[in-house]
Amino acid sequence: MPYEPSQGIKFAFGGIVYTCQSIQASKKAPEIDVTGLDSPNGAFRSYRLGPIRDGDELAIDFIGLTLPQMTATGQITWTIDGSGSNAAFTAGLPTAALCTSAQVSAKVGELIMGNATFRLTLN
Repeated sequence: MPYEPSQGIKFAFGGIVYTCQSIQASKKAPEIDVTGLDSPNGAFRSYRLGPIRDGDELAIDFIGLTLPQMTATGQITWTIDGSGSNAAFTAGLPTAALCTSAQVSAKVGELIMGNATFRLTLN
């Protein structure tokens, strides 16, 4: 299975584009067994994370001083290296979200960093 680097992921919410530093998904769906019938006898089973669904949360660390508006509902759009949507990352991901928390931290000599949590919704 080919791997995709995470560098260059950006997201937009409320018309503002943010550069991601990390993304953590808090999901209700368990792992999914994707072992195929073509697996050799005695092989380990293969699992993937379950899909992200309505009500799941994303915690995103980003660079910048501007915060997403808390309690705002809007669309989240994702890009990688400015090349448009990354289908492997966003497949099945609801794009409507409610910003449930947002904060910023700054230290002398370092980049200003923000953190926001979004509850994903179907619409």
